[in-house]
Amino acid sequence: MKTDRTFQRAGKRAAKALILSLAFAGLQAQAPMYAQTTVAMPDAVNLIKMTDAGIALVGTDEALHAINAESNEVWRHEKLKKVEAERVEVLSGSELVFVSDKGMLARNRVLNVLDGREYANTGAKGENIFGARVVHGTNQLWVMQGQKRVQVWDIASNTMVYDLNPDVPHGMATNKSAALTATFQGMQPITYTGKSSAIVHLGLAHLAEYDLSNGKVKWAFDWKPYKGTKPDKGGTASNPSSGFAVMKIDESDQTLYFPFNEQLIAVDAKNGQPRWDPKGGKTGKVFDLHVLDQGILILTMKGLQMINKASGEPMWDKPIKLKGADESLLVDVNGTFYAVSKSAIVKVDLDKGTATPLTEKIKFAGGESFSQLDALGDLLVLQSEQNAVGVNRKTGEVAYTVYYKPPGQGALAIAQNMALAAVAMAATMNSQRINSTGGNTTGGGSAGTVRYHQYTPAMMQSGGSATTSGNGVSYMSTKFKEADANGFGVARVDLNTGETTQRFVTGQRDAVYDVDAQRGLIFYKSGKEEITISAIR
Repeated sequence: MKTDRTFQRAGKRAAKALILSLAFAGLQAQAPMYAQTTVAMPDAVNLIKMTDAGIALVGTDEALHAINAESNEVWRHEKLKKVEAERVEVLSGSELVFVSDKGMLARNRVLNVLDGREYANTGAKGENIFGARVVHGTNQLWVMQGQKRVQVWDIASNTMVYDLNPDVPHGMATNKSAALTATFQGMQPITYTGKSSAIVHLGLAHLAEYDLSNGKVKWAFDWKPYKGTKPDKGGTASNPSSGFAVMKIDESDQTLYFPFNEQLIAVDAKNGQPRWDPKGGKTGKVFDLHVLDQGILILTMKGLQMINKASGEPMWDKPIKLKGADESLLVDVNGTFYAVSKSAIVKVDLDKGTATPLTEKIKFAGGESFSQLDALGDLLVLQSEQNAVGVNRKTGEVAYTVYYKPPGQGALAIAQNMALAAVAMAATMNSQRINSTGGNTTGGGSAGTVRYHQYTPAMMQSGGSATTSGNGVSYMSTKFKEADANGFGVARVDLNTGETTQRFVTGQRDAVYDVDAQRGLIFYKSGKEEITISAIR
């Protein structure tokens, strides 16, 4: 499921649609919000990216433009030319984006998409930032100045409040996003312990609780008794982008469960002291974990196992084997777990420590592998880029199968995909989506609680993220051959039914588009120097 691609040629719009061509000099469109509107851009379009604030960023050869739902230009930045998709990172749950510049005199920027203001700019000559993240609970912006230095800014006033110099022995384990830039995406989420305090993991042999109001360390975990705390000894940062589970807190006794190399560590979240013997918790690499009343359910190479909270020892005589466990997906549906085992879905019985096949092996068309498992009502939906299969979780019957043959990629799209692969998430996506599917299962811990903040104050006032789709929708690029839709375009698939609810014909092989799910709009490149904003029915 992708929401930004690249297009090359103009296509035809439906004859019945209301088309309003706008001269870009004004861009003061009077079109109704949900009419189909074509916006003439001054130069060739190479990027469309929807932000969480509902403003679409449109990159052209000469500038970066901000276009709102009414097709008006909110601002433009003429120093940011030919910006590629991988150089724009939407700072999730906020009104901010991080834009990586290029060239010998490049200067990266954090911009407010609502008004174009630049953030975290001290004005110091030669100073640059290499990555950024938003800390929603305290409305802060963290900008990376180097592998061991972070500047912390207050978003409301756009002022720096302190320098955070974390004791990260081997540097912050950020992922590369573009040349000379990094992203905090794929790292462990900031796990709040109070209104202005949080547990943070920034790299190998680093785990600490910080007072976010001043950057002071409340406690730092002692790694001396543990092996593998150096890269040359096989150690690695516990990033979800490297396949590790998201760390989680058991609300019932304030225990933090943290995946580390080949073991699971239990930490007292109040003081940072280990709850298990350092030699315990030898589980193997933990791909996913769920905090339950009866224990800690983990997914490792050996399969599924229940871990005793008191000792860190296995509770089952043997794990539930899952074929291809390192690529398996696990989903919790109201306390009942389902997993993918070599493209077949199994139902897990936690009381007996067994798994029962729910389906036969599901084979995706086009040689694709599954990448996502979701629960929608009575359906379990298994997805890839161009495939979707809905399975009734009560009967195991396949409710629908959807496949759209990919249109094939041009050279530009291939280059972009290679760059984006550097920050691709691991297959265990379900363990990372804590903000949408919940954090802990026990003790009331879930998404939206004190543990995981989703939005900045500005975003909460606007009603939340525009890019969080929900409602079970997938967009697939393809080439249509129907009478009423002929040519390259994008199909909108309702994953609740498997039905294609809309076809957007763009005439472009490599799709440049993005979706404002909150307002029900799709922005797509419809010509070399134009974009179209169309209502989603």
